[in-house]
Amino acid sequence: MKKILFNIAIITSLGLISCNSKESGSESTNQQTTQPSPEKQEINPNPTNFKGRWSNEGDVPATSRLEIEIDQIDTKIEGTITYVEWDENGETKLQSGLCSITGTIENDTAKINLYSTKGDLQAVGKLIKDDDYLKFILTKEDNFFPKEFIVWKQLN
Repeated sequence: MKKILFNIAIITSLGLISCNSKESGSESTNQQTTQPSPEKQEINPNPTNFKGRWSNEGDVPATSRLEIEIDQIDTKIEGTITYVEWDENGETKLQSGLCSITGTIENDTAKINLYSTKGDLQAVGKLIKDDDYLKFILTKEDNFFPKEFIVWKQLN
């Protein structure tokens, strides 16, 4: 009985013999091959930090303002964005309203989508992080946001 249990333990510890063995001889090797699961994606352990409040507040002369507030979990971002432009008299000539922003981070760039309050896709673009500022670039233009803009990290 002890011999049977010992043999079962050895067979269990060696694992199952593959039915797809390429060897035709009587001996087989105990090699395990592991292939990455297609469902698993490599996760960047230290994605670039986009979290915070970003704005061009303080630019002189201030003829427009872009404000972005971003929350981040791993490589996903979401938040809000608004843009206002004034004429030389200080009157509002263009205003985006409060829009939502979602995106995915790859290295120092976040690919973003901007949505209206109704949930309609407003614009497509990217944010490029460089030290303490972001470069906002639209890849699919919109009438309510500038094509390119620089915003700085706000302390409060």
